[in-house]
Amino acid sequence: MSRDPVPDPIAQREPSPSRPTPPRRKSKKKKTSSTTKKSRGWGPFQSVLKERSVDFNLTLDVQNLQQQVRDLITLRDVLSTRSMLQRHSPNGSLFHVVKEYFHVFRTGWAVQESGRKRLVGEQHQRQFLHSVMDPEVDVDVDNGLRGPDVMAEQIIMYSTFIKFIRTTLQSYDIVAADDSIVIKTHARLRFQVLRKTIEKIFPHVIGDECLVAQLVGQEVEPAIGLTFFFNSDGKCCRYEMDMDFVGAFASIVKDPVKLEILLGRALIAENCMFGVLKEPRYPQIQAGTLLESALEDERSRLVGELEKLRNCTKSDAGVLHGPSVFVPTKVTHIHNDALFQRIVDDYYLVFENGYRSTDNQEHVQADFISQIFVPSGMEDPHKGGKYVQTRWRVLCECFDVLEFKQTSVSSIEYNDQEDMCVIRSRASYTLQLTLRSLELVFPHVLSNRSLVIALAGSLIVVPSQLMFTIETETGLVAHVEERMDFVGAIAALLQNREAVSFVMSQAQLSLDGVSCFSPYPVTPILSSPPQLRREKWQRVLTYRKSAQLARAQ
Repeated sequence: MSRDPVPDPIAQREPSPSRPTPPRRKSKKKKTSSTTKKSRGWGPFQSVLKERSVDFNLTLDVQNLQQQVRDLITLRDVLSTRSMLQRHSPNGSLFHVVKEYFHVFRTGWAVQESGRKRLVGEQHQRQFLHSVMDPEVDVDVDNGLRGPDVMAEQIIMYSTFIKFIRTTLQSYDIVAADDSIVIKTHARLRFQVLRKTIEKIFPHVIGDECLVAQLVGQEVEPAIGLTFFFNSDGKCCRYEMDMDFVGAFASIVKDPVKLEILLGRALIAENCMFGVLKEPRYPQIQAGTLLESALEDERSRLVGELEKLRNCTKSDAGVLHGPSVFVPTKVTHIHNDALFQRIVDDYYLVFENGYRSTDNQEHVQADFISQIFVPSGMEDPHKGGKYVQTRWRVLCECFDVLEFKQTSVSSIEYNDQEDMCVIRSRASYTLQLTLRSLELVFPHVLSNRSLVIALAGSLIVVPSQLMFTIETETGLVAHVEERMDFVGAIAALLQNREAVSFVMSQAQLSLDGVSCFSPYPVTPILSSPPQLRREKWQRVLTYRKSAQLARAQ
C-alpha cells in the first residue's frame, strides 16, 4: 500500500506558475493595552447584584429627600398657624380682618346703579359685617347706636351722599392688651362733592349759590383714621372713625369765614356719622297715652283712699247711714302732686329737642298741647297752649334747639281759693347760633366781621325760669310763664362787656324768647329810651315789608 506524499507547506504557500496568486490580506495589528476593548455583559455595573445595589441606594436617597420636603411643609404650616394665633402680629388673623374690610369697602357700599358693575355684592358686604362685627358693636357712644346694621347704614350714606371713589390703606398701628386688640389704621378717602352732598350734609348753604357752585364737582382726598377694637372672641366690639373735613374743604373754600359757616352746621355727628343721629333718651310715647295713664293711676288711688275713709267712718261712728263722701283737701293735694309733677316732666320730655315740624314729632307735640292745656277760647291768648306752640315754633325757626332740659324744680304751691296750683321750675336751653339767627335776631351785627365769626356756629346755654299754673279741679295747664337769660348766655360766649352790650342792644329778643315774630307786645331785655325803641321797630317793619315785596316779585 502506497503512502501519499505529504505536501510541503512552503510549496503550498508559493504560487505555482500554472495558477494565479490570490491577493494577500492585510494582517491586523494587535491593539495596545491602552485601548482596551469595552466589555459587553451586564452594562456599566458588570453585574446584576451591583446594579440592584445602586438602584436601592438611589431609592433611599429619593425617599429621604421626600421626607425632608414633608418636614419643611409641616414646619411651614406650624409657623403659619402660630402667626395666625398671635392676633396682634402683622400677619395675625385680626389684621387680616382689617385688610379684608378695606378690600370689601374700598369703593363704598355696592349700590346698584345702571351701567355700573360692582365686584362685591351688597349681600356679601352685609354678611361680612355680621361675621366680623359683634352684634352689639359700639358705633356711637353718646347716642347709643350699636350693631352692624348701623354701620351698614352709615356706609350706605357715605356711598350715596358723596361720590365714593376709593379708600387706600397707608399705615397701621397694633396695640395688644390683656383681653383685647386695638388696630388703628391711617388711610385716604377720595370722593367727589355732589349736589346731593349739599342737600344732605350742608343744607344750610343751599341759598349761597356761589359757594355751592364752588363745591359741586370738586374731588377731595382727606385723611381718615379707622380704629377697630377686638374683644377676646375675635369680634370687633367698638368702631371709631376720624376724618379731616377741615383740611379737605380748606383746599376748596379759601375764605375761613365761609369754611366755618360750611362746617359749623354740617349734619355730621360724633364719630363722623352723617345725618341727624341723636336718639331720644326715652321711647316715643303719645302724649295722650301719658296723660290717660296718669289720670287712671290718680283715679285708682283716689278710689282706694275713698274706700278706706268710708270703712273707717262706718267702723267708728256706726250711726251714719249712707256713704260718706268727705275727702280731706290735704290728702287730695298729696295725691295730685304726682299728677301735676308728671305733667311738668312730660312737658320737658316732649320738647327736649325743640319743636319739630318735619316729622311725626310735630303731631305728638300738638296733641300733647291740646290735651294738657285749657281748651281754646278759655285760655289767655298770650299764655295758653296756642301761644306756647307759636313760641316754640318761632324759637326753633331762629335758633337750632339742640337740648331743652329741666335743672331743678320747687315744691307745688296751692291756691285753694282760685283752685289753682303753681309749679316753679328751672331749665336750660342749648342753642346753636346760625346765619339765620344773626339775620333774624341780631341783624345789626352782620356788619361786624369779628362778631359774625365769633357768633356764627357757636353754642350758647341759656338758663330759664318757668312757672306752670295748673287748675286743680281739671288738671289742665292754664298758662306757662317763662323768663330766659340771653344776656348771661351771650356774656359767657363773648366775655367782653362792650361786645355784649352791642350785641344785645338791638337784639330782637323778649323775656320768653324771640320778639321779632312775637304775637303780642313784648318787654325788651335791655331797656332803651322810647324814641330808640320806636326807631328800632320802624326799621324792623320796613325791613320785613321790603323782604315781603322782594319775595312777591
